[in-house]
Amino acid sequence: MDHVAHDDLIDDSLLEIEQQDVYCRELETKVAALKITSRVNVEPLREIHTRLTEIHKNIALLEIQEKEQSTLSESLKSDIQSSLELATHAIDELKKRLSEHDAGPAE
Repeated sequence: MDHVAHDDLIDDSLLEIEQQDVYCRELETKVAALKITSRVNVEPLREIHTRLTEIHKNIALLEIQEKEQSTLSESLKSDIQSSLELATHAIDELKKRLSEHDAGPAE
């Protein structure tokens, strides 16, 4: 290998190394930009996730409260029905006694 061919090979190798170095720096810049972009994009997503989690918890609590109120309503309906039946029975008894009283003693 002559001296000129050797120098050309070295120059080509140095040029290739320089091109690879430029390419690596470009990639590093792109990676840094992607990291910044991903941080910027992830924060709103985290906030949305947190809010959605809170909304799901609130929905679950509302469903529990609704079931409790429904159970309470059914219980109150049952209590009112029982009270009405007792009151109706008491009124019927009072009517019976009044009619017996109004009839007076049997002679």
